[in-house]
Amino acid sequence: MGDLFFDVAERIGARLVEQAQWSGDQCTWIVRTEDPAAPGTKRAITKVAGGEVYQGSAGIALFLMELARLAGDPAIRRTALGAMRYAIDWAAAPRALPFGFHAGIVGVAHAAARYTAITGDDALLRYACALLTPLSGQGSTDRGIDALSGAGGAIGPLLQLSDALRSDVPRALAVELGDRLIATAQRGVAGWSWSAWGVTGQTRDLTGLAHGAAGIGTGLLELYAATGDGAYRYAAEQAFAYEASAFDSRARNWYDYREVEVAYYISQAKPIDELRARIASGDPTLRSGLSSMIAWCHGAPGIGLTRLRAYQLLGFARYREEALHALATTAAPETVGEANFSLCHGVSGNAELLLLASEVLGDRRWRDRAESWAEEGRSRWYDTEAWPSGTLNAGPDPSLMLGEAGTGYFFLRLAVSDMPSVLLVPGTGTPQWGEPVNERYTALLNGDMARFYGRTAGALERLGVNPAALRPDANALEGAGAVARAGQAIDAAIAQSDSTRRALLDDAALVERAQAALSLEPVDSADWWLETFDRVAAEALDWDIARFVLVPRARLVRSRHAWDAWLASGASDDQPEPEPEVWLVVRQVGGVYSVRLPALAALVLGALVRPATAREVTQSLATAAGERADDPRLLDAVRRQLAAAYSGQIVRAV
Repeated sequence: MGDLFFDVAERIGARLVEQAQWSGDQCTWIVRTEDPAAPGTKRAITKVAGGEVYQGSAGIALFLMELARLAGDPAIRRTALGAMRYAIDWAAAPRALPFGFHAGIVGVAHAAARYTAITGDDALLRYACALLTPLSGQGSTDRGIDALSGAGGAIGPLLQLSDALRSDVPRALAVELGDRLIATAQRGVAGWSWSAWGVTGQTRDLTGLAHGAAGIGTGLLELYAATGDGAYRYAAEQAFAYEASAFDSRARNWYDYREVEVAYYISQAKPIDELRARIASGDPTLRSGLSSMIAWCHGAPGIGLTRLRAYQLLGFARYREEALHALATTAAPETVGEANFSLCHGVSGNAELLLLASEVLGDRRWRDRAESWAEEGRSRWYDTEAWPSGTLNAGPDPSLMLGEAGTGYFFLRLAVSDMPSVLLVPGTGTPQWGEPVNERYTALLNGDMARFYGRTAGALERLGVNPAALRPDANALEGAGAVARAGQAIDAAIAQSDSTRRALLDDAALVERAQAALSLEPVDSADWWLETFDRVAAEALDWDIARFVLVPRARLVRSRHAWDAWLASGASDDQPEPEPEVWLVVRQVGGVYSVRLPALAALVLGALVRPATAREVTQSLATAAGERADDPRLLDAVRRQLAAAYSGQIVRAV
């Protein structure tokens, strides 16, 4: 069977050699992409490829150099070298490029080092060094951050390059990028996440390998394995914990928080007036609901790859279980039908999870499924002019991640055992099974604890609860969400208190519990953005008839005691005064926030659990206070509160 798979790769390689566009001693190819002048139309155009790994000459060269190593064909090797020369010039041009592996400078340097490893020709190594040296000390300027274009995907290859180039520069840059990832993380109740550069339309940070927490977490984990610094391990564990909160157990997949259709309007590629017209018409296609994708870039196949790697390095049962969920979803189709064979979001990329699982878990059935897909593809597409690509309408494309070079690479992976992966490039670290956490790990955990449950913990400690009972055991986390475990520890400490104190302790935890619960609720990103675009300008509202209601992502929380004043006073009182407080807990794009409301604001927002006009709210408040409902000062005060809440997107008009 290996010869049949190799035959497919050779056939694709010959076609790529024939299609190469030469200029002097350099070559590249013509690739397909979406017409930038007509976004959203799914109209494809052709263009000259760049030099990157993803859809450029470096990626095609990676396939051709591996093929040349096995086939011994000088024409293939010559084409691979020409493609690398083009890629190096592209990467060295004086313009801003991301640092990443698939879409940036590090990928080109990695491909140059791989060419030397395969051919023994070290002519390209000095160019690899020249590409990386200017990046030293510039980690904070990287335009990317995810696995596709930035730090998440660059760290593993940089660690390899440090060995290949016998230089400390790549390793130092990997550390810079890891520190930047820690500094830029969004630290939430569910875990850590990042806002990927160049991605619009999401209301939550993304999951997945290409742009989401999976790819970034894996880069951090590679850095931990290479350095032993527990800060990188903690950040990686919390990245994976964030994704665990987005797991749909029914679909055995992870939510994809992109909103592709609405994103065209967010990025102003399409006019907002058109979107508002569609909203007004009740166009149901705008609200697709939470969904998932099954691909290397987004969804189970890519996430499963990262969990298998995490299981290799840390040995946590949690990661093995998540990988098995991903495998069950990815391997479910027995046939591939008309699916494309790209690495990014096609059969070849999905099969990578099966190949790694067979290796890591020692289960041959996963490789068998990958081979059956390859056999079906061979019988269907071997004699055609091109394999179906991952570009628009699956048209012919020569590139690594979207086209035939990637398909050929997949068949080489099946044909020979020593083909390195281009979908999950590991670092140089060794497994760290059973290693205890260190001070840097604990410091980050304590920081998250203080950020999300500091107020509750402070109140409970002052009420006599043992501080040790309120904090999770760092060595027992094993990939669990640290903040979620902190919440569980607090709940357990309250439950174990005597019944006379339990109600008081529950009241102390009320607000931060509400924040945690709201933070973990699934979000339909279409509803979020459509609510924003469907809002009428405040000055255009008819305040006599407009009806207002709290937005679905806002909660009012009422505690029975004045906790803030008690904690701030530092007085020796046994407990706070029984003075009710009302808090607004609301989810915004950047996270979940809480604020204690003044009396009038609390009354006004409390009247908006159901839609009401300003006059109806005024009547409600007047009745409760025994005041006159026709007092113009009260109506004016209510309207001011409503205007502030409307401008802050706490309420909406219906």
